[in-house]
Amino acid sequence: MRTVTAAPPFVVVEGLTGAGKSTVAPLIARRIGGELLCSVEPHLQDAVKDLSDDPAALDAHYAIYLTAVLRTAQRARAARERGSAAVADSYIFRTQITHRLLGSTLEFTGPAWLPEPTVVIWLDVPEPDRQERIRSRGVRNTYWKARLECLAPQIRDAYLHEVHRIVVVDGRGEPEEVASAAVAAAARFLT
Repeated sequence: MRTVTAAPPFVVVEGLTGAGKSTVAPLIARRIGGELLCSVEPHLQDAVKDLSDDPAALDAHYAIYLTAVLRTAQRARAARERGSAAVADSYIFRTQITHRLLGSTLEFTGPAWLPEPTVVIWLDVPEPDRQERIRSRGVRNTYWKARLECLAPQIRDAYLHEVHRIVVVDGRGEPEEVASAAVAAAARFLT
């Protein structure tokens, strides 16, 4: 009789801008012994910046993020094949939901090999706290970031209604505490 072993987990950390995804994801990866996957690799970041203020470039913007997601998916799949858990600080849901709400008509059907996350952790941060985090970064607000901020409530609602195996975690507090709470909330999916 052959024993079937479950694949190591693929955890996705999501949330609105300023929720703490890129801060908390590495802490979660460390806690579960997983590989951290950056959602937009450095070589794609310049392309994103080039289009960040171009109102006519919605579908091009979407296409770059789809490329980034597919690279993340490939790296998640490879990590799991090596027997390692994988943690991404964003994934296909963010790309599809945000660009759909922005009005993109670009159609995308993911490849059959696109890995489904074991669990999606949504970092929920009250609006005043989230806005303060964004202000404290001192990063220039681009055209597309400003548009997304106007859609923040709809983006949150779409995630909570469309994404499967999602757990909502209070993203306030110290990053280590948030990461611990996230792993605890996701535990039923990680065992």
